[in-house]
Amino acid sequence: MPLRLLLALFLALLLPASAFAYSYGDPNKEDLAESFKEIASKLEQTPEDWNGAHQAFLSRKNEIALEFGQQTAQTLEANFSQQNKDLVLHNYKALLVKNIDRRLTNAEQQFDDYAKAKLLLAKGRGTLNVLAPHISDSAAKTAFAAFDNALAALGNPGLFGVGTVPSDKSEFLKQTKLIRSTLQPLFPWKGGTSSPAGTKTTAGGSSPAGQQTPTSGSLPEQSAVSPAAQAPEQSPGQGEPAAQSSAHSAGGQTDGPTANPAPAGEDAKPAPSKVNPVVTASLMGGLIIVFGGLFWLAKRKKWI
Repeated sequence: MPLRLLLALFLALLLPASAFAYSYGDPNKEDLAESFKEIASKLEQTPEDWNGAHQAFLSRKNEIALEFGQQTAQTLEANFSQQNKDLVLHNYKALLVKNIDRRLTNAEQQFDDYAKAKLLLAKGRGTLNVLAPHISDSAAKTAFAAFDNALAALGNPGLFGVGTVPSDKSEFLKQTKLIRSTLQPLFPWKGGTSSPAGTKTTAGGSSPAGQQTPTSGSLPEQSAVSPAAQAPEQSPGQGEPAAQSSAHSAGGQTDGPTANPAPAGEDAKPAPSKVNPVVTASLMGGLIIVFGGLFWLAKRKKWI
């Protein structure tokens, strides 16, 4: 009986350590989704705070251009220029769907790296958390269940062979496909012509003739010009090294609702491991000391 108690105590200490080793930070928030919450909040005020909403958009504009194409950022800028609330909110929701697709695509590519795939999946679910209040209950329920099933399909490498659960890539792909088919038809992109894949404007790119780039931080004046003609051009690499912009430019994505998923920017290249080796080593060292002490106590009490 004492030996069983000893083993139970050891497993109770080991399993939380295994979970902690793969759970650093808070992966459940996505900056792009958080900017939508701020924009929606500003536009729900009376009167509408267009300057504040535009500032929230500007904080993510370069990221949008890099990850989803320059035309996507231009179209949103034109929506803000017209102060078209319904169109701004609709296209930003469509952008969140694109972001979920981006995270799923990269999770599929990183499937064999449990820590990275799990983090990317959590980022996608974090975006869905923000989008969920704006879709039907049935769609939200389906998408959340698919995220849960996709996470289960990742399996779990355990820790030193303890708690290992095998992965199932075919099931994972089935669930990510279900998420896409549930969300993508809800918010088709409106306005603007999608850029061909791999043709994002990189640092140093020039704006089309006749277009004016608005001063950062100020909301452009309204105009009767159509969004496509009015949209200002801004180099997505502004304020960033040219090499970084070139790396991102390789992962262009089209704007239409039937756009094919494409590798996106920073996630398309191997990301640094989220597992902290120092913390993991410290945890294991502590467990060894505790287990050794329990074993010594058991021997001394002649339990074993």
